[in-house]
Amino acid sequence: MYGCIGVLIFMCQLVILTGLNCEPFEENQPYSIFFTWKLDGHGESKVALDKNGVILATCDTDSTCVNYFDHCSATSITPLPGGSFLINHTIFTASRRDAGEWTLKYLEGIQSENSVVGRCHIASYTKIYYTKCKSQLNKDNVEIMCETANAFPRSRCQFKVSHQQKEWLYSKNISYSYELNQNGRYDYYKTMCSTHIRFLKLGSYTVDVNMFPSVTGDDDSDVLLGFRSFVDVDVNEGSSALVEKCDDMFWHNTTRLCVLKVTEKVYSIRPTITIMESSQETKVSTEITWKISGMQIILILIFSSTIIISIILYATFKCGPLCQKASTNSKTEKDEKKLVKNKDDSYSHF
Repeated sequence: MYGCIGVLIFMCQLVILTGLNCEPFEENQPYSIFFTWKLDGHGESKVALDKNGVILATCDTDSTCVNYFDHCSATSITPLPGGSFLINHTIFTASRRDAGEWTLKYLEGIQSENSVVGRCHIASYTKIYYTKCKSQLNKDNVEIMCETANAFPRSRCQFKVSHQQKEWLYSKNISYSYELNQNGRYDYYKTMCSTHIRFLKLGSYTVDVNMFPSVTGDDDSDVLLGFRSFVDVDVNEGSSALVEKCDDMFWHNTTRLCVLKVTEKVYSIRPTITIMESSQETKVSTEITWKISGMQIILILIFSSTIIISIILYATFKCGPLCQKASTNSKTEKDEKKLVKNKDDSYSHF
């Protein structure tokens, strides 16, 4: 039997012999599909609602409908001005099996193509509730890598960078990788995407990261179904050699702080709300303390050397005359001792 598991309530209007491409629905939520039908001289008063070749319900112009799956859906018909009728088919909880081609047909000659009143192809998707992003600092750019799990179908990404009321859209130079995960009876995808953002000027930038399911293949429409994260990036001159890699999990209304610094420039990636985890704080403080201690050692050595040299110069300057006098006295004393010795030798000779 056909399950009913779905997401979104939306309208799809089909006029006689005309079909519209209906909006996709989110899985595991209820949704309703609406058809408009006008007799237009056909003479047939009964229509059938068909999904992928299976009749789900039939309706008559006397405002009655028969639903063959009333345990999971409901069908009704309402007269409209001008001889039209509105058929409303609601699935209580839509599943991926409810996606496909929905057709409204005249019951008479239902196997013929001429019986088709209109068609609507409906696709399903799972909503992205979070993205996990990493920021990798390179020599001349920042690489932003994001991923999401249990999404269907495969997800795509857009990175929009804005600076001083100017915007750059990164939608083509993006790398993708996918992993297939099976959760129950359905397949889901883990999607990973990344791009390199190069900053040519100093200043503040905002990166709008949007991950969305590729339902229709049209990014302009599918992007409306995505999950967005905003990241602020400040590029300033700096001299710190600290490189801090970030592993941030973005949830609805929740972000984390991450600071990246390099030798010549400082990249400060600052998503909106939360603060760093304690482990990250410890790592940063330890590295900064190590660098400050090294600088202090160098300064102490320079200062000590200066003091020693100053003492030597001072001693040399002050001791000059005294040392010279002491040297003269020592020489005179030696000469006197030598003379006394010679005299003693002379007396011993006699």
